[in-house]
Amino acid sequence: MANQEQQAKLAKTLGLHDPKGGTICPLCGETIDPNEFTDDLSRREYQISGICRKCMDDIFKEPEVAGSVALVEPSSGFTDS
Repeated sequence: MANQEQQAKLAKTLGLHDPKGGTICPLCGETIDPNEFTDDLSRREYQISGICRKCMDDIFKEPEVAGSVALVEPSSGFTDS
């Protein structure tokens, strides 16, 4: 069975199959257009995770930095004594 056929079968089994014939992103629920993957890295990530390009971009975006320190929320519950 070809890789694309395997993906389609898995998507349908998991309920991630769009009735119009496409695959649905498991994170945002939008129909995935295979043409949105314009480079080898994004196509490979789609084969692995099945997520759309927008969700990939959100997940793998660079953290915002101010100067040389990443902006991270402080954890709660810990105080200096």
